[in-house]
Order: sequence, then structure tokens, then C-alpha cells
Amino acid sequence: KEIELLKQRLVDVQGSLDSFVTSLREKEKSWQLSMDKLRSESEARERALRDENTKLKLDVDERERNLVQRARELEGLRGEFTKAQEALQAAQAALQDKEKQLRETIDKSEERERVMRDDLSRIKGELTARNREYEALQVDSSKEIEL
Repeated sequence: KEIELLKQRLVDVQGSLDSFVTSLREKEKSWQLSMDKLRSESEARERALRDENTKLKLDVDERERNLVQRARELEGLRGEFTKAQEALQAAQAALQDKEKQLRETIDKSEERERVMRDDLSRIKGELTARNREYEALQVDSSKEIEL
């Protein structure tokens, strides 16, 4: 009887143990599914992050190329600006030279004009004096003719 009881108890314990093992297996399957899902989600996030990182790197590279291009363009513009400044300075110097020459020409012309006026006044004075002499001679000649 005791052996029967022990056998029955063994069967009960074995049934409980089988239920416990079955429960553990179900929990293990559930845990494994959760782990697979988490792994899959993690891999998807990792791929998304890698893709985003690649996209950002490409964007940074493009911006860097644009900045380098703009820097080259700016350097070219600086060169053009420097050349334009030099040309402007040369043009200003040439203009100052022309103004100086023009002032000298005007000064010379004014001096010539003054000399011509003086000569004209002198000639006019001489003509007036000769005219008076001529008139005086005419008067003297008329008086001599009358006499």
C-alpha cells in the first residue's frame, strides 16, 4: 500500500514536474520570440541609424564641396577686385596726370593770352601815337600848304 502511495505520489510529482517543464518551455518560447522581436527591432534601428549616418555624411561631404567651391569663387572675386582696384588707381593716377597737363596748358594759354593782350595794348598805344603823329603831320602839312 505504501508502495502504491509512493507510486501515486511519484506519478503526481512527475505530472507536476511535466506541467512545470511545459510551462518553462512555453515561457522559453515566449522569451525567445520576445528576444527575436527585440533583435529584429534593434537590427532595424541599427540599419536606419547607419542609413541616416551615411546620408548625413553625404550631406556633409556635399556641403564641404560647396564651401570649397564658394571659397574658390571668393578667392577669384578677391583677385578680380584687387585687379579692379589696381586699374582704378592707375586710372586715377592717369587722370591726375591729365589734369596736371591740362592745368599747365591752361596756365600757358592764359600766359600767352596775357602776353598777347599786353602786345595788343602796346601795339594799340603805338598805333594811337603814330596816328596822332600822322594827324599832327597832316595838320602841319595843311598849314604849310596854306602858307
